[in-house]
Amino acid sequence: MNSFKGALKEILGEQPFLLRSLAGIKERGGQNIRIGKKSGTTILAMHYKNGVVIAGDRRTTEWYLHTDDAIKIEETENFTAIGCAGTVSFIQDLKDTLLYAITRLENMVETPIYVDGQAMLLKSILKGNFEHFAELIYILGYAVPILAGYHPKLEKGMIFEF
Repeated sequence: MNSFKGALKEILGEQPFLLRSLAGIKERGGQNIRIGKKSGTTILAMHYKNGVVIAGDRRTTEWYLHTDDAIKIEETENFTAIGCAGTVSFIQDLKDTLLYAITRLENMVETPIYVDGQAMLLKSILKGNFEHFAELIYILGYAVPILAGYHPKLEKGMIFEF
């Protein structure tokens, strides 16, 4: 476990994995933010005796337009999936960043990173990106992700809400 924490600290270092979808906000300093029409979505995760189930609706909206083919639940790695309501580009960006971090960490410690380790990575990514933008999360439509998966060594399902 010490090698995992040491490798995690080494790849995270002082700079967090930055999300591309927040780059414009950091450059503009949060000015000229347009508040759009609010709508809701549903992401649900439940655990049972032998694992977990995570599901979400497929509707996306932008003002008066909508589609019913968005994918809001994405498989990450090693029996794990991430789901997020809110901006679709944010969940894709978050998933890509998490996969990159998982791959780097797995290469360093030479062992698979399961759902509990992925949750630690995701927490670090979110904290590093939203630490100074907490008041903007609601305005921008960035919602909180749910990470769910099966841990084969512990033989149980785990759900992490951020």
